[in-house]
Amino acid sequence: AQLPFAHAPRVLDRIAMWTLHDQHASLQHGPLELTLPLDDPARGLTAAQLDDRPLAWPDWLVLDDQRQVPLSLVDRFLRKDELVGCFAEGPDRRIVLEASWRQLPLSADAVGLELLVAAQNESHDEALAIHAVNRLAVDQCLLLDNLSGEFRPAEAGAGACQAILCRWSDSPWSYLELLHPQDQDEAVLDGDESEPGVIGWASRLCHGALEKGVIRRSRLQFWFVQREQDELLAQQLRQQFNSASLPLGR
Repeated sequence: AQLPFAHAPRVLDRIAMWTLHDQHASLQHGPLELTLPLDDPARGLTAAQLDDRPLAWPDWLVLDDQRQVPLSLVDRFLRKDELVGCFAEGPDRRIVLEASWRQLPLSADAVGLELLVAAQNESHDEALAIHAVNRLAVDQCLLLDNLSGEFRPAEAGAGACQAILCRWSDSPWSYLELLHPQDQDEAVLDGDESEPGVIGWASRLCHGALEKGVIRRSRLQFWFVQREQDELLAQQLRQQFNSASLPLGR
């Protein structure tokens, strides 16, 4: 069985803010610019700039298959406000992973995208083990405490966190990453002793045992929000994300 939207109608002539190239796509979304190498999801988002300032992060939203099985791009297309990539494995090139990056409504205080990953298990013995991996250079990192609902300084090894808020001392922006509640138990934060100032975390997507042919979806959102009110904006965006249903056709 194929993923349900693997062959959805394409909107290649409706570029919007995504631009497709041979093996990558580029995005201009308000103050944010980035490149997505579609030929290898393990490269993550690259060449990112915010207000014309390079971010220069070691790894940003790298899609890593922990089984170390190569995934190859078999299709990519634009669908309304999102970019979709279909990835296959094995000699028969069956589609086992589909990822879409959707632009979220732009405002003066926030610019963001949503990543939806849909995985299909083709074996009774081994399921996909997809992680979204980050290693970001930041000055301060806060985690949302699930009990108090407040942001607190991050500690290495922390897990079960739905929201991560990162700050820089010389930027008017903060970075916010939100995991959907169904996936928040699968996030782990670690420091990187070899690179001072670099914080890393991994979120396991599409986790849990699946029967053959069953499709599992995971969602996360990532935002740049104005630093002056970043905690308030983060709480508002989290509530909005938690209450939003999966868009039809995704």
